[in-house]
Amino acid sequence: MSKARYVCAFIFLITLFSLTLFTFETLAQSAMTLSAEEVSAAVQEVVPVSVTTSQVQSNSNVVGIQGRFTFDPGVFVVTDFTFNDAFDVTSVNVQNEQVLVRFVGTLVMDSDAPIGLLGEVTLFTFNAQAVGNPGDVSPIDVTFDLVKNMDHQHLVVTVIDGSFTITGGANQPPIADFSFDPPTPQVNQKLNFTDASTDPDGFIVRWDWDFGDGGTLTIQTPSEPVMHTYTQGGSYNVTLTVTDNRGATGSTTKTLRVGPNHGQPKIYVFPNPCRSTCNFYYEFPPDTTAIDLRIFNIRGELVYSTGLDLGANIFRWSMRDDFGRPVPNGPYFFIGTFRTGQGIVTLPVGAFVISR
Repeated sequence: MSKARYVCAFIFLITLFSLTLFTFETLAQSAMTLSAEEVSAAVQEVVPVSVTTSQVQSNSNVVGIQGRFTFDPGVFVVTDFTFNDAFDVTSVNVQNEQVLVRFVGTLVMDSDAPIGLLGEVTLFTFNAQAVGNPGDVSPIDVTFDLVKNMDHQHLVVTVIDGSFTITGGANQPPIADFSFDPPTPQVNQKLNFTDASTDPDGFIVRWDWDFGDGGTLTIQTPSEPVMHTYTQGGSYNVTLTVTDNRGATGSTTKTLRVGPNHGQPKIYVFPNPCRSTCNFYYEFPPDTTAIDLRIFNIRGELVYSTGLDLGANIFRWSMRDDFGRPVPNGPYFFIGTFRTGQGIVTLPVGAFVISR
């Protein structure tokens, strides 16, 4: 090769290297800034958090994004995720347990939408619910694996993470409340006590029951109605004390009257009308050996029959007939038959209504 050719080749390589370096430097420049918001919320409050574009350079029309963000699940959890309406194809995978949210959004580039997202816009918004305590802070660490423009180029972006802060303020105490069923209990009859307490700025973590007869119960997780039985008749003051997640307490006391069990056969429905189930409460003499319950529709047709448990005082009917089919709304009748040491006792016909 002649000296002139060596010189030409050297100049060509220098030029190619310069162009490549120029192209690399051009692509390495940030095409835009993507920012997550800094937001705050009270305990249990749900607030929106947006990721938006700013400082957008030329030829940075966004047509596709892909990425993820992480957070502290002890401070907030993600309850919803919404993309910019311009994205035609979207996918999101919220994994609160793994503190990770993955997202993908793409525009379908056709003649009706040849431009993409321009300027300062919101790429997506998610709802975050505060689950921690006042003063807790979680970073919102966003990573974009791909930001693509209309020329199918991968854009270099600057990402500014956001944050989520739970605001403080004086703690409001919880409001204790409960109900009991049946409303007119008898001696040795099981009562269901149902919690109806609320907390205006947090959540309840402990329930302390005092049934007024020396019996107490402490619960530290939400549960089904608690049960208690009184062995003697009389008036009892039942107190429920609840504690919230910040240590504040609230109490309420209700008085109930427990009547003596005269041992007379009895069946009644409460509440009436029935909504989701029909609750048949019953009382019986100590020498009872069997109780049969039969339910009839308004035409006098038998729709359901069963034997009642002698170890309980309530039967919850699912409002399905003997074949497992739901019965229609309307009036119904029932007859209770007791087999006792004194013989068979058949109660007068009772009535109730099903109204779902």
